[in-house]
This record gives sequence, structure tokens and C-alpha cells, in this order.
Amino acid sequence: PAKMTVSVWDVDAVIGRDKEKVLCPLYNTQFMVACGSDVILSYGVFAQCTDSGTLSPMIDRTQSVVGDRLQKVLADAGYCSLLELQDCIERDIELFAPVSGADGVSAHKAADGKPLLSQKEFTFFPEEQRCQCPAGHEMPRRACSEKPRADGRRVIEIRYEQAADLCGVCSFASRCLKAGSTRRSVARLEGQELLDAQAAKMSGEKGKSQARLRGQTVERVFGDGKLHRNQNRQNGRGLQRVEAEVGLLVVAQNVLRTYNLRLARKKQMNEPDGLYMDTPEIKLIPLAWKTVVVHTVTYFVLGVVCYFVFDYASKFADPAYAG
Repeated sequence: PAKMTVSVWDVDAVIGRDKEKVLCPLYNTQFMVACGSDVILSYGVFAQCTDSGTLSPMIDRTQSVVGDRLQKVLADAGYCSLLELQDCIERDIELFAPVSGADGVSAHKAADGKPLLSQKEFTFFPEEQRCQCPAGHEMPRRACSEKPRADGRRVIEIRYEQAADLCGVCSFASRCLKAGSTRRSVARLEGQELLDAQAAKMSGEKGKSQARLRGQTVERVFGDGKLHRNQNRQNGRGLQRVEAEVGLLVVAQNVLRTYNLRLARKKQMNEPDGLYMDTPEIKLIPLAWKTVVVHTVTYFVLGVVCYFVFDYASKFADPAYAG
């Protein structure tokens, strides 16, 4: 590349903007969470700014823990691409994730200032390698190229282009052409039918219900980690040290979640002694003496483990950027 940006504080991290739009060194932390219990089944740390290409490694890590019991995955649009869909089919996983741009609203503006006619308005015939524009004119295939993706793999993109003389006299020109453009071209991936089927599935009632379920369960785990365990900031530097720190935080979060699940079960069985939260008032029941002991011992053990792990890791880190 003509320009390369490197963090002098952490050479393994990538430079990008965080959720607060601050330019800083970044790591991408991924969790695979069980919706029924909010227990984190697997985690991963990636030195990249986007979520692209992280779904398949996370599925493999989760399957190494739970085996073939992993049958479906809920995710947002950042994880749904053609390659990820193909990977899920190979692994016999049903993916519930919206397709970016499936709403049919183009981000570009036409000559009249309104949104440009989206790709959904065009009819494609993959077997015949041709496309038909909204006015009914044939658009011949002009080019075929490979496009790289974040995980190093490539997809094949086919581009169709209309003749300038047809676009100039077309009644849809004001809505179909960008300002200053004389012809319209559209691109379609080889295997786009998978994305079209995914968009249709997510627009149905089952897809919408799964999307709501993800917002009600998985996002709560992320928020809990950021708010109560400061997972949006890492103390260590270097990918291996950050992975170790995130792993310890996952252990702490799972221990507390498992403990609260056991207490909730005791509550259902009307057993005394425990810490739980009443809904909708969200009241905190006073701690019993056994609960205090368990929490104290848990945090003490985790603190000791963190200290020795970070101290051991710092001996092998570059002193120029080891924190």
C-alpha cells in the first residue's frame, strides 16, 4: 500500500475509530453467547476494525466446545456475507442475520436528488448471464473480476452495463442515473442467490422473531461486560496479552452468570439464601453470609490469577510497548 499506519503503543493493534468515534489502536472482541442462559460459549480477539470474516472462526471455536449441538446462530448484518453464508451451509448451521442493503433503499442519489433505483429493481438471469433494467431493456455482461475480502478470500463479481444511447432517452433516467453519468451499471456476486434467499428469510416472521431475540439476550451480555468489567478498554498490549485478559474476563462473567442461574433456580424452588433480582422492580435482595464469602473468594482467586498471568506475559513482551 502507498500508506501504512502503525500504532507505536501496540504494534499488533489496528488503527481505527471506536464506538465513540475516537481514533485509537483497536482490537475486535467476539463472543458466542447461549441465548437461553447468557453464558459465553467461546470468545475471540481479532486485530481488525470490522466484523467481516470473524463468524466462521467463532463457529469453529464454539463447535469445539459444544459439538453438533450448535444448530443456529443469531448475528447482525456485519456478519452476513456470501462467504459466511456458504461457510454456514458447509457446517450445517442456520444463520439468522439481516443482509446489508436488503431494504432496497440506495445510499446514492439520482440526478433528481431522490434515492437512486436500487439493484432490487433490476431482473437478473444468471444462467443466461444477462440482466434487465427497470425499463425492460437488456443489459449485457461487461466484466467479471475477483474482489478481495477481509479474511483473505475472494468473491467473483459480475458487472452489467447499459448502452449510453438507451439510458439517454429512457424515462427512468432521472431516477436511475447519478448526476453527470451517461449510463447505468450494476454489479452482482456469483452466488448472489444465497443472499437473496437470506433476505427473504429475515423479512419473514421467523426471521424477525430471531432478530428480536438477539437484541433481548446477546446484546445484554455485551453491555454487561462493558459496563461492569470495562471490556471496552484493555490493560495489556499485544494480541496474546489481550486474548489472555479477555479470557479471564469471560471466566469471571461466566462464573457470576452461572452462580446467578443457580440462585434463580433456588428462588423458583422456594429455597432460602441467595442473591437475585426481582422484576420489574429490579430490587437487590440483601446478601447472606455465604454469598459474601463466595463473592470474596471468587474475586480474590481471579485477582491472583490475573496478576501472575500478566506478570508472566510481560516477561516475554517487548519492553518498548509492554504495559
